[in-house]
Amino acid sequence: MRKKKQVIYSADWLAIHPYKTSATDLYYVKLSNRIFDAIEAVLDNTPFENDILALTEDEKKRLSCTLTAYFEDVISQTNIFVAFRTENKKRTGKPIPFFDCSDYEEDEINTQDIQFLIWHYYMQLNGTEIPFSPLNPLFSEMAKSVMTILDEEYETAPENKKLQEFFNIPDDIKQNIQALHTYIFWLGTESYLFQENGIFLQTDAEEIAEIAKNDNMEEQIPDMINMMCNDFTYNHVTEFHALRPSQWLARVLGKDNCLYRPLNELTRKYSGYFKYESENSTHTKFIHIATGKEIDIVNRSLHGFPKDMKDKELVLFIGFVRWMDEWWFIGQVRSYNQSNEIKKEVDNEEELHLFDDSYEPTEKEQTALFNKIMSIMAEDGPDYTDEDRAWGTMMNRDISKNFIKKAFEEGHLPKLNFEGETNNQLMKDNLNFILDYMKR
Repeated sequence: MRKKKQVIYSADWLAIHPYKTSATDLYYVKLSNRIFDAIEAVLDNTPFENDILALTEDEKKRLSCTLTAYFEDVISQTNIFVAFRTENKKRTGKPIPFFDCSDYEEDEINTQDIQFLIWHYYMQLNGTEIPFSPLNPLFSEMAKSVMTILDEEYETAPENKKLQEFFNIPDDIKQNIQALHTYIFWLGTESYLFQENGIFLQTDAEEIAEIAKNDNMEEQIPDMINMMCNDFTYNHVTEFHALRPSQWLARVLGKDNCLYRPLNELTRKYSGYFKYESENSTHTKFIHIATGKEIDIVNRSLHGFPKDMKDKELVLFIGFVRWMDEWWFIGQVRSYNQSNEIKKEVDNEEELHLFDDSYEPTEKEQTALFNKIMSIMAEDGPDYTDEDRAWGTMMNRDISKNFIKKAFEEGHLPKLNFEGETNNQLMKDNLNFILDYMKR
């Protein structure tokens, strides 16, 4: 029998891990290669009408590592998937969406989990622009084939002690949100649940760097990339239940952990134009120029803050988060002298709504946009189906979840189906999950 070639190596595996090396890596790299072979065999035996479902070798490698990491997570009891399953069950009564869970075994590996992760992977590859059905026969065949391998290994697979240690956060940094940034960022960009977000972020960073080079701003690239990653850490909303990475870290650590409440309640990062006002021994006061809102920043978060920027004549672009009932300075600060140009930035609509977390267009505005999308796509003729028009409204960022839900329930989106579905049942049963997934 011909020996299968190795396509996945340690570097591929470690790309979704928060450490340099572990004693169990070799085992899981070998297992990833077996899963790669299983996925490739299913793909090779699948006749494609188009190449939407085909995967490149690199995409097959990432999918194989993702499914292996899920298995490692269950074996090591690091609670990443348990956190997702627990949250989903709390919200919907089921451990995972879409699938019949009558034979589901909690805290063990399940074919449904694997098929869900395959669906999630495909959705991410296409930027959630193609409504793949979670029940797609290809995903089912892949899941069954992978499950056969994992079933064989379940009783003897080793726990990853290094991964377990990662989530044992040291006591001396538990109150410091700046120090916890590493944990939040890793979970939201490199863990197996969210690694595709990290790849998109890397692509965006490369594009920004290229633009900066063309504009002769190379010296600013590190600061620009740092700010982008920093904003992502605190502001990115994940596909799952519209929770941010910090909220998922809270759920991975568990409700008994002292960090659960602080991480769950950590605000997004509010970045805008402020002025320095005053300071005392514990706090420094900044005023948001557009709204007049006062922010008292805890001084221990201002370590390294440039002293010359504590000048009432300067306009500061700065970011803050609310952490453990205190405002903390996060990221970097830029200063500007007063000018007409900077005044336009300070007075724009976004600044006026900086602290308005629930701001969205009025129902009248959303109705007009809804009708416009539907009519424009209709005018474009047969290239757009009723399903395309329905998903076009679903994916529009200016139409809210509540508006889409109401339109669907009132029958205004009768063709809001998954690809290949002939009725709305799967959508009806999982509408809230899909709305969070698509419109985070």
